[in-house]
Amino acid sequence: MATADWTSLPRVLIINRVADLFLATSDIDYYMSLRAVCHNWRAATAQPRGMDSRFHPRHWIMLDMHENWRVAVVSRLFLNLATGRFLTIDLPVLQDHSNVVASSDGLLVVEEDCDAAYVCIVNPFTRFVVNFILTLPYCRHTSVAVAC
Repeated sequence: MATADWTSLPRVLIINRVADLFLATSDIDYYMSLRAVCHNWRAATAQPRGMDSRFHPRHWIMLDMHENWRVAVVSRLFLNLATGRFLTIDLPVLQDHSNVVASSDGLLVVEEDCDAAYVCIVNPFTRFVVNFILTLPYCRHTSVAVAC
């Protein structure tokens, strides 16, 4: 008897049924896992580039953020408010930055240090980074709103 080969599932089934459902329900982590299964599945799904709103981690918030976080810790705990799921994400990109100063709609605002003029927005699920040259006022008590 022949065994089923998951990698040969029809593209229409993967794109129209599964991948689109993950994006519609803001399960971007499941979407990224689906893309990692094999080359055929990665080729059948849209690549999350840039700040495309389909790939924003809506309903996700970062729980374990506090003002004294430093580069030694590169993983963060997230909660999906819609489903109640918790997820710890390793973010090596945070090794180059010293402060996560804000989190909005699952995106992180990170600054290099209090005296530097480098700030970036990080999508923790796709690991896409947008760099800015910007100085945030008074590092320890900064509020930042991210609208995409």
